[in-house]
Amino acid sequence: MTTASTKCAREADAIGASPVVALYRASSLSGVVSAGVRLAQLPPPHVAWRPLIVGPGLTRQTVASSPLGRCRGVDFATWREGADAPTQVRAVRHKIRELGARVVVPNDLAHGFVAAALEHHRGVRCAAWIHADYHDGDDLVLTCGELADTWRAVSARGAERVRRLDVMPTVGGVLPACVEVAKDCPPVRRPDGVLRLLYAGRIEKMNKRVLDLVRLADELVARGLAGFVLTVVGAGPAEGELRNAADAHIRAGRMELKGVAALSEMPGMYAASDVTVLVSASEGMPNVVMESLAAARPVAITTGCGGALDVVQDGVQGWVVSTGDMAAMAERLAEIVGDAQSAGRLREMGRAGHQTALARFSPVALGRPYDAMVREAMAAPERSVNHDARALNRRWNAMLTAMASIGPCPEVSVAALRSEWLRGLGVSIETPLPLRCERTLSAPERLLLGAVRSLREQGVDRIALYGAGKHTRKVEAALADLPEIVAIVDDRAGSEGVPDVLFGRAVVPPSDTLALGLEALVISSDEHEREMRARARAWFSGGPVVGLYT
Repeated sequence: MTTASTKCAREADAIGASPVVALYRASSLSGVVSAGVRLAQLPPPHVAWRPLIVGPGLTRQTVASSPLGRCRGVDFATWREGADAPTQVRAVRHKIRELGARVVVPNDLAHGFVAAALEHHRGVRCAAWIHADYHDGDDLVLTCGELADTWRAVSARGAERVRRLDVMPTVGGVLPACVEVAKDCPPVRRPDGVLRLLYAGRIEKMNKRVLDLVRLADELVARGLAGFVLTVVGAGPAEGELRNAADAHIRAGRMELKGVAALSEMPGMYAASDVTVLVSASEGMPNVVMESLAAARPVAITTGCGGALDVVQDGVQGWVVSTGDMAAMAERLAEIVGDAQSAGRLREMGRAGHQTALARFSPVALGRPYDAMVREAMAAPERSVNHDARALNRRWNAMLTAMASIGPCPEVSVAALRSEWLRGLGVSIETPLPLRCERTLSAPERLLLGAVRSLREQGVDRIALYGAGKHTRKVEAALADLPEIVAIVDDRAGSEGVPDVLFGRAVVPPSDTLALGLEALVISSDEHEREMRARARAWFSGGPVVGLYT
C-alpha cells in the first residue's frame, strides 16, 4: 500500500466512511449509476467512493429502492419540489460537510461542483469525471469546469473534447468505469442453435439509434437467419416507436422488449446471450460493452461507440462496423451461426473479451488510477481568493454560472449564499460581488447559432425552424439574437396544443411556407431529426435543409 493510499485509508477510518463522496440522481439504472455501485465497493487498499443521491422530495425509502440503495454508506441530500438553485446547492453542501468529504465527484450534477467550491477553503476538492463525449458533455464542462481541481474523462475522445474547450484547470486524462469481471470464463451455450443477441441501454434515436435494431433484424432475416432472438433491455423516449417498428419481429418471437432491468439482473442477461449489440452514433465509454466483455460475451458495435473502439479489435473481442451499416453487422453475425467451428470461434472471442476486461476494467486494474485521481484532487492547492478582489469575483462568477445551469437563482437566495461563503472566507459581507450572471448557452443553442451563422455567411437571411416542440423551447435564448429566423414550421400547426405564435415567430404548417419566401430550413429536433429532414425535403425546395446534430 502506498503512503498516499494509506493516508486516504486512515482518513476514511477516522470519519467512519470514505473521504470521497460521489453524486448521483435518484434514477433508474444507467452507466453512471452502475459505475457508482462498483466504486462504492472498491476493495482495500483502494479508497471506496461514498454514494450521495441528490434530488427533490427524496426519502429513505426512495433511496433504498434505487440501484445504489444497498451500497455501504449511501446517503442523500434533498429539497422541496420547485426549490431554487441556491437552496439545492445549500442542501448538498450541508450533506458533504456532514459526511466529512475531502473530495467530491459530481459526475453530471452541477450541485457538486458548486458545493465543493463553497467548501474549498475548508479543504474540500472537486474531481470532475466526464462521462459524455458529445455536445451534452460540453455543457457540463463549460458551465462547471472552472470549479474542478482535477478531471478525468471516460474515453480518449471525451478527454480531447475537454481539452479543446480549454476550461478545466489541469491536464486531466482518461479513466473509464470499472466493471465486475467473473473469475472464470463462462462458456457460450447454444444447444438449440438459436443466436441470442442482447441490447441494453437507453431507448432513444439520436445517439443510441435504436431503430437500427429493427433494421438489423430485417437484415438477419434477409440472409435466411430466422433462428435468432434480439432482447432489448431499457427504457426511453423511443420505446413506443421501437415497439411499433419491431411489431412483426416481436410477433414472430425474434425480438422482445424487456423494459428496465435491475443491476443484479444484468449478469444473467449477459449469460443468456451470445453477443451484445450496440448501434450508437455517439458514446463515451459504454458500460454495456465493458460488462459484456467481462461476462465473456463478444460485442457487435458501430464506429460511433466512443471509447469502445480503443478496446474492441474487429474479429478479436467482437466486430466493428460503420454506424448505420446494419447489413454489414448482419453479415458478420451470420458468420457465427451454423456449425461447431463457428461456435468455437464465438467462445474464443468471448475468452479474448474476458481477458481484456480483466486487464483493463476490473477494480483491481483500475483501483490505482482511481486513487491517483483522488490523491491529485486532495493535493490541489487552496485557491486563495479572500485577499484578491479579482480572484474572488472570478470564483464567485464561476459558481453563479454553474448554479444558473441548475435552475432559477433569485437574488435574495443568491445573496444569502454569497454572505455565507464570504463569512466563511473571513471577507467583509459588503464585498461587491454580483447577484446574477449571464447564463451559459446550452449545446442546442450553440449549435443553432453556429448553423445560422454559417447560413448568414452564404447570404441567407430568411430562415424557418422546423418543429415547435420541446427542442425549440430549449433554444429560446438563442432565438433572441437571430432575426433571420422569421417563422417556425410545424406539421401540427393549427391543432390543439400547438401555439399560433412561439417566441415572437408565427407557427405555420408546411403548406404556408412558400408565401414566406424562405431561403433555408433548420431542423429543431434531436430525437426526430433524421425523419424530419426526410419529410422536409418532400415539401421544401427553397434552399438548404440543415440538421443540428447529424
